[in-house]
Amino acid sequence: MKIIKALRFVFYPLYIISFFIKREKSIWVFGAHQNRFCENSRALYEYANKSNDNIKVIWITGDKNLLYELQSKKYLSYHRWSIKGLYFSLKAKYYFYNVYSDDINFYTAGNAILVNLWHGIPLKQIEFDIKKGPLKKIFNSNYSFIYRFFKPYLFRSPNYVLSTSNKVSKIFSSSLKVSVENCLELGYPRTDIFYKVESSLEKEKTIIYMPTWRSLKSNILFQAIEDFDKLNRVLEKKQLKFLIKLHPNESMTYKNYSNIEFIDSKVDIYDLLPLSDYLITDYSSVYFDYLLLDKEIIFYPFDLKEYLKKDRDFYFDYEENTPGKKVYNYNELLLCLSNIEHLDFKEKREKIRNSFFIYQDGNASKRVYDYFKGLD
Repeated sequence: MKIIKALRFVFYPLYIISFFIKREKSIWVFGAHQNRFCENSRALYEYANKSNDNIKVIWITGDKNLLYELQSKKYLSYHRWSIKGLYFSLKAKYYFYNVYSDDINFYTAGNAILVNLWHGIPLKQIEFDIKKGPLKKIFNSNYSFIYRFFKPYLFRSPNYVLSTSNKVSKIFSSSLKVSVENCLELGYPRTDIFYKVESSLEKEKTIIYMPTWRSLKSNILFQAIEDFDKLNRVLEKKQLKFLIKLHPNESMTYKNYSNIEFIDSKVDIYDLLPLSDYLITDYSSVYFDYLLLDKEIIFYPFDLKEYLKKDRDFYFDYEENTPGKKVYNYNELLLCLSNIEHLDFKEKREKIRNSFFIYQDGNASKRVYDYFKGLD
């Protein structure tokens, strides 16, 4: 399959053919970035599976292990390059994915209706809005034509994009080249679980740390956490469990600690977020969704100036739109953890939450499902 991935541009004839295939409204295909089973795609897929309609919902993946796992749960799922995977991808009218149509199969997408569920409200600039850093050469440089040929899925605009408010829709319209009218302000299915899972009542409180991916450097965790042993001692004293969830693009080796746990990058963090008590992040869009839980957030932008100078710009003023305690270095982080019970940014969270979310009810999956079920 690695050969297929490297030479997939040879499938351009299939892409052309896919424009002439008659699509069936009753077939919906789903997929997620990096062959994972996660986030908005997963949540909507699971909801659709429970509906008693005559809609065939199929998960498409390139990961054999995931394929076997889903099939063992009686989910309808096929490998993207299998005969059935190709057949249903060519026949499906609707493609639901969370980054690019390549999450399913770009070369079978032809005249399908592409629905980009995306993966969060952007704080940092994305796609065609990126004006600096390594990603600029892909979307806004003299070299873009090379990427258009070898990675065409990066440049095909979806028919619809899922959004949470008009403020967010304007960003997606610019960055993903979609009309504002086709940015559907229905909410994110991945947050529905927030309204169905009770928080933990254990004495030991849980913190989830999710630093965002940097396009300029890797293994940023060692820059953020200078001394894991010292951190663990603070956590033990405060009876805090510290879960670290790195971006899927990141990898590292680590040792075990009594109060620090590393979460596998393939785990869907949305199963864990409602069970947590605090979130620590920097520029990750996850904090917007976490606002729906109305729990305290600690912002740890230890490389803020460097990030803004060399990596990406933000859509919003960072100070005004991050309702939580700011810590800018490791010592400040430890001090904050030592006094974590005194955090109180409830009013600021409510203000920001209401400006980014029209709906705050746990029914996003239903709204999205009903919308597309009702289309001609």
